[in-house]
Amino acid sequence: MKKLIVLLVPFILLIAGCSQFDSTPNSPVMTEKSVIQLPHNNSTNVENLFSVTEDIVGSQGGQIKLNESYISSNGKVSIKAKLKIPKNAFSGEATLGYQINDGEASVDFSPSMNFENNLLFDLKFTGLDLSGIDPNEVQFLYVAPDGSTHQVQYSEMTVDVDKGILEVKDALITHFSRYIWGR
Repeated sequence: MKKLIVLLVPFILLIAGCSQFDSTPNSPVMTEKSVIQLPHNNSTNVENLFSVTEDIVGSQGGQIKLNESYISSNGKVSIKAKLKIPKNAFSGEATLGYQINDGEASVDFSPSMNFENNLLFDLKFTGLDLSGIDPNEVQFLYVAPDGSTHQVQYSEMTVDVDKGILEVKDALITHFSRYIWGR
């Protein structure tokens, strides 16, 4: 009986340990990515966020555009963005929007929601100081609630260090959350 117990204990521990293993594949996770910084806004405004919202009927779809600029110590910084919402991406009507964050090349979408059809997002920053940045390391990323980052699919990305341009075209937005330019 002792021999049977001695043989069963390791077997039970092995099974218990394996049952906690999650074998589902995860999307590529990037860790310790730093957000590319935007030049400081020289404006005396307390509010340095750029945001836009639109009432969208899900069955009709629509677009939400943002075209802003500001003056930094390096010159003019321009931000152009367009969110394309296809027909039937969600049910009902909602006020959708996004904001470009002060000091970071990042965007927060609201309200928090998932979509039945992918949205497409274009974002272009010009007038940035990208010195010291390796264009091959720059990525457009989704930031999960736990802080991990995940690559976003897109049709085209431009990182022009000499001209100070960061641009992503047709980034797939499956849900509203935070997205960053990271390296």
